[in-house]
Amino acid sequence: MDYYRGGEQNLPLSLFVCLFVGLIYVLKFLRLFTTICHYVYLRPHERITMKKENKIQSNIISELKELFPDSIILKNDPNYKQGIPDLVLLDREGWALLEVKRDANASHRPNQDYYVNKANELGQYGSFIYPQNKTEVYNGIQETFTSKRRRSRISRS
Repeated sequence: MDYYRGGEQNLPLSLFVCLFVGLIYVLKFLRLFTTICHYVYLRPHERITMKKENKIQSNIISELKELFPDSIILKNDPNYKQGIPDLVLLDREGWALLEVKRDANASHRPNQDYYVNKANELGQYGSFIYPQNKTEVYNGIQETFTSKRRRSRISRS
């Protein structure tokens, strides 16, 4: 008889643990379900933009290495200083700060706009880059570096 009473005393705790674990599984299922529904109902061109930012970033780094073979490309630590752009391109003619985004509508974190604008104010190149505008950004970097090269040649003569 005492054995059953001991079990009854632990029943509320056991019930609480079971309900808590059940709630966790329900929340995980709902998260998975909403992700699947969101993906299924997107149009095909929107599915492409759902790539993870780090995959987009690695593609951009590869393309930058091809376009600027003599340059140094650095990937910044996002935990070091809030708002510092993801990539730094160091070239003989100047430097560029690039903040990689998944798409044009992706939110900006605090200070990202400040650092991108600061690079432009310093006569360098700063921009947000995403798959839809990367060609324009690459052209902008080349144009900035080319204009610096022209200015430095003129001043030497």
